[in-house]
Amino acid sequence: MVSATTFLRQPIGWALVLSFLFGCARSEYGLPFEPVAGDACTGAGCLGVTGASCQSDGECQDRCLVDVCGPPAAPAGRCDDAADCQPGLECRAGRCAFACNLPMSLADDFEDGVVGSGWEPLVTGDAAVSEVGGRLVFDLQATTNGQALYRSQCTFDIETAVVHVEVPEPVTAAGAGLLDVELRDDAGEGLRFFQDSGALAMGYVTLVPSFVTVAELPYQPVAFRWWRLRTSPSRVYWETAPDGETWTTRAELAWPFSSRRGFFLSLKGANFSGTAAGATVAFDNLNVGLASPADGRIVACPTTSLTDDFDDGLLLPDWFGWAGTGATVGVVSGQVVLTPQSGGEGNVLVQTLSRYALRDAHVSVEVVEVPNPAGTANTGFSFGVDGTFVGFEQSSGQLRLLTAVDWVYDVRATLSYDSVAHRYWRLREAAGELFWETSADGASWTVRSPPTPTPSALAVDGGGVSLDVSNPFSDPAPGQARFDNVNLP
Repeated sequence: MVSATTFLRQPIGWALVLSFLFGCARSEYGLPFEPVAGDACTGAGCLGVTGASCQSDGECQDRCLVDVCGPPAAPAGRCDDAADCQPGLECRAGRCAFACNLPMSLADDFEDGVVGSGWEPLVTGDAAVSEVGGRLVFDLQATTNGQALYRSQCTFDIETAVVHVEVPEPVTAAGAGLLDVELRDDAGEGLRFFQDSGALAMGYVTLVPSFVTVAELPYQPVAFRWWRLRTSPSRVYWETAPDGETWTTRAELAWPFSSRRGFFLSLKGANFSGTAAGATVAFDNLNVGLASPADGRIVACPTTSLTDDFDDGLLLPDWFGWAGTGATVGVVSGQVVLTPQSGGEGNVLVQTLSRYALRDAHVSVEVVEVPNPAGTANTGFSFGVDGTFVGFEQSSGQLRLLTAVDWVYDVRATLSYDSVAHRYWRLREAAGELFWETSADGASWTVRSPPTPTPSALAVDGGGVSLDVSNPFSDPAPGQARFDNVNLP
């Protein structure tokens, strides 16, 4: 079974999303924060009062990722609906909270010297990237073109967003390279904020692709030490600050794209002219001070928020597809069709580009067709990451309910496969237990598993959803699998 665990990637750009939000000292990620008088405000601006403190108990908005010093839109951050909350927040369980899947939760001060779990380094040519001395350092070598980047492992939504980064080591000489922050989707559209030699350029990338310049300024290392991309539902803003707090808008534009979803975030150093001569450039403090979680977790949307009937004929922006030798993947007549190689080993899958949270949630899919039910090809539906997952697997006339930790399988139950009774598969997590359920109509569900504690290693707060088919025993006529109606009856 090929699980939803490896997060394969195509060569694409980055998304960076963030809300207009700031923090209070002593806030803790994931826990309600009840401030008391005298707590110091931190972060950029803190509603425009740098260094201010909370004047009375309960003055800060709390919950999940956001704590905002200053008078909240509702008492102590409580709310009846989103109108009671500040921009970029939603009303959840009576509290103003960050919306899910915002890249501001991907924060890094680069002090640990290792690649964090949210990042994927990519390098071409002689360029290199590493975390050195508490900074993300790009080594740009002479004589050959090359680039190195840190790219997020998953995508984000950017309709209301802010991402900032410190630039302590910019490009210092003409022709010595390029330093770049990008938000780009799978199709290639994106926002860019970059320094190329003596200029700071702001603009966006179209599908052609081509770069459209919105503004270009002579580079000022002190005034431009911090860069910020900020978005609202209607506009995009490029901003700089000398200190990470006092921001100046350098350019703005009406949204150039129709999509606000499925964007990767990347930090890049590049040498396209072959004249870098050993130059180094660096970033630091990505999203630090924006109430980001200390443990680096992405705040994922619940799996129940993922719905797709595939009637638009597209995998993007929610999914990406991968097919091994001789295999094919596509959307045909409103269904995902996965066809493995005939007579040879191989895998084919589609997987979510964003991470989702299964905790106290569920995810289901309609299984319209499996490969030859009596054959040896495997059909899978799973949730997880990096070899640790929970899922269904159908092959050889059987339906297996399983978990895996580091690719070590634990089959919790085995059923004789019934294409009518088992037309819908659902994975559910509640109160620390996992449930495997099936349905004939997507409405009435039957629990098929014994009580199973959620494995501590399962990324229940941030994993991928995957649909896959494999042909491990080179079945000469494996057939195909067809999926439809994710979280839809």
